[in-house]
Amino acid sequence: LIPFLEALEKPVVITFHSVLSSPDPVRKKVVRALTKRCDAIIVMAKKATEILEKDYEVDPKKIYFIPHGAPSIPFAASKKAKKSLGLEGRKVISTFGLLSRNKGVENMIDALPQIVKKHPEVLFLVVGETHPQVRKHDGETYRNMLLKKVEELKLKNHVKFYNKYL
Repeated sequence: LIPFLEALEKPVVITFHSVLSSPDPVRKKVVRALTKRCDAIIVMAKKATEILEKDYEVDPKKIYFIPHGAPSIPFAASKKAKKSLGLEGRKVISTFGLLSRNKGVENMIDALPQIVKKHPEVLFLVVGETHPQVRKHDGETYRNMLLKKVEELKLKNHVKFYNKYL
């Protein structure tokens, strides 16, 4: 990575998901070599800013803090939202994100007939488009398999797909 960064003639921004404190000499050398070749460093925890400055001696002017995760939004009654989405009277289970085999959506669909027996008002929303790399290699094979499974298990009224990345 370091030779690549040395050869690069573009601005470089690196994001550190985790920053370990009290690094051993090798880790410190590598992180310093990376950060010297960066125009900006993004961290997701305020503590990481302190660690990079103190333990790795990184220029604080290069470090930017962008919080990890989703913002905290106060809970609101779902009746109004459900009405606007045509989901009144439904118990909604959902998954979202880029669709790929490692998400286990088929496991939920397989379990749904048992859930529907006890809760016929259940609706499973599968929100998200197929992961671009999956689509590139396999097309919509996984999504089509899921759609076929929904059909075979007679779950058309209990599973809806929203094929958009949110």
